[in-house]
Amino acid sequence: MLRFVTTKFMLPVFQMMSGSKFLSYMKQLRKSQWWTLSELNKLRNKRLRCLINHAYDTVPYYRRLFRQRGLTPQDIRTVEDLVKLPVMTKDIIRRNFDELVSRKIPKGKVKLRATGGSTGEPLNFYVSQETMDYSEATRLRGWEIAGYQFGEKSAKLWASTFDAKKLFSLKSRFRRYLHRHLLLDSNVLTPTTMKIYTEQLRQYKPTLLMGYTSSLFKLAEFILNSDDIEPLSIPAIVTGAETLYPHWRPLLRNAFGGEVFNHYLTRETCVSSDECPSHEGSHVSIEVGHLEILSENESVIDEHGRVLVTDFFNFAMPFIRFDLQDVALLKSERCSCGRSLPLLDKILGRINDLIVSPTGVTYNPVFFMWLVYRNPWKADKLEGIQDYQIVQQKIDYLIVNIVPTEDMPIEIPDLIRENILRETKNEFEVEIRLVDELPLTQAGKRRYVISEISTTPTFNFEN
Repeated sequence: MLRFVTTKFMLPVFQMMSGSKFLSYMKQLRKSQWWTLSELNKLRNKRLRCLINHAYDTVPYYRRLFRQRGLTPQDIRTVEDLVKLPVMTKDIIRRNFDELVSRKIPKGKVKLRATGGSTGEPLNFYVSQETMDYSEATRLRGWEIAGYQFGEKSAKLWASTFDAKKLFSLKSRFRRYLHRHLLLDSNVLTPTTMKIYTEQLRQYKPTLLMGYTSSLFKLAEFILNSDDIEPLSIPAIVTGAETLYPHWRPLLRNAFGGEVFNHYLTRETCVSSDECPSHEGSHVSIEVGHLEILSENESVIDEHGRVLVTDFFNFAMPFIRFDLQDVALLKSERCSCGRSLPLLDKILGRINDLIVSPTGVTYNPVFFMWLVYRNPWKADKLEGIQDYQIVQQKIDYLIVNIVPTEDMPIEIPDLIRENILRETKNEFEVEIRLVDELPLTQAGKRRYVISEISTTPTFNFEN
């Protein structure tokens, strides 16, 4: 009954008062996910042309860029034509901030956002109301693909330093009440809070639990390692914002009791991708933006590369071919579920999460997990290890930060060092440091592998 009242009356009224259109966008997206690829391509090319015309007419940076390259909007008719334009980076945005803002959209109609700065300086940028509404709509469609029905109870293990005031404001709390949404702060995961969160989830009985991947993993590990806590029974578990490693899936399923789905979303755009019950990859929301994979300066399919996105609806500050600094693979096959939306697969995370050796070998975070765990599939760490982090400070120098338990055997640090030296063929000097805790990023994320050097990965991995 409450779900009916909320979705049919309270949310539409709230949407009308706030000027949001996400409910109508959701209806569109529910239909378009079943369109043919031809129909989807026709839609996205039409929306791309609208964005290109707007950028050329109202954004000084793009007008200058087009003229420098001898281009007009008529030269960008389809998503395949986007290769005629250069890649947009965070540095370009910082250097040209004012010139990237549309002269047509009033400042009162846009919102200033920021990324978490997990790999460096945070990025400030403007977003339009359309992008915010489509972000909400694509997120909820992703939840529905995972089995959630709009208006059912949901929970989120999430938080970030720069969002803290907004997340816990009166307006946000009221919005969560309307959505029947329980928010749990992932910035504070101690044994005490995790026990409280587990009981809150047990009593609230959400249909879906969404959260930072590492935060969900930490809570799941706590539940399974606690003798006095029974596993939960939540039908759908949606991970996001960080890499979901293969051996974490069974652990999350065992702790929370439901099917695990990976949700790839970006703070900078409304483009996302969502895993369906077929688990053959995650479906890219190409109705709202274009996603491409770049390797050796060429757009590729079925190969790993950098993820570039073009948001069709951020008319306030258009991002065209924006480099997310993530590494993934776009598949050529169609999903057996019947959706024509392309499949993103093997999302390895940030480029700065990859370690490149002096001889050019690229190691992803999974490689190092096997060196600090007895059995990653069961979250069975080497005895005495509470948490860890690998930091590459120089091309041939790794620091391994370990949060030890009180009874960590004295030989464990040397064992880890020997494991790394052996498996990397002595390419690195390895320093082990025992620390009290590992800091979260400004976005509230946990990073297990960090590279502080600027070497470009080859996308040929050891794992």
